[in-house]
Amino acid sequence: MPKDWWGGDVLVSGEPVGTVPISTYNAAQRNIEVCNDTVHVVWESYGIWYDGSTDDGISFGEPVRVDDGGVSTQDATLCLARDGTIYVVWCDKRDGDGPDYNIYLSRSVDGGNSFSQDVRVDDAGDDASRQWEPAVATDDSGRVYMV
Repeated sequence: MPKDWWGGDVLVSGEPVGTVPISTYNAAQRNIEVCNDTVHVVWESYGIWYDGSTDDGISFGEPVRVDDGGVSTQDATLCLARDGTIYVVWCDKRDGDGPDYNIYLSRSVDGGNSFSQDVRVDDAGDDASRQWEPAVATDDSGRVYMV
């Protein structure tokens, strides 16, 4: 496909290429959602970040930090609810060492301008656990599902 088809590269992270390590872990997960002309993106770079575009992805604003400062984060993914709420889930290592991760959630009810305090949503109790690659979805009635 010719590059003109999608209009070329657009900077989303807010940092010039090569200045900070940027990565989106596990590209198989949904890190991008589109609704009408709005594009929503999440990624991991020393925390979980969100940015949105309201012009079909032509330009993006300033990235917004989603997590509350976890020690090590990865596997960020998002979904959009019918009412416009943005849900973001990810793995976070703040509760343990070694390979232990837990699943956290944050949401935005203002179009991604800010996110709620994050909440641990896995069922491991007080212990750290080895939970990776979360997914999140909502149904038509607004219920949120995570696996």
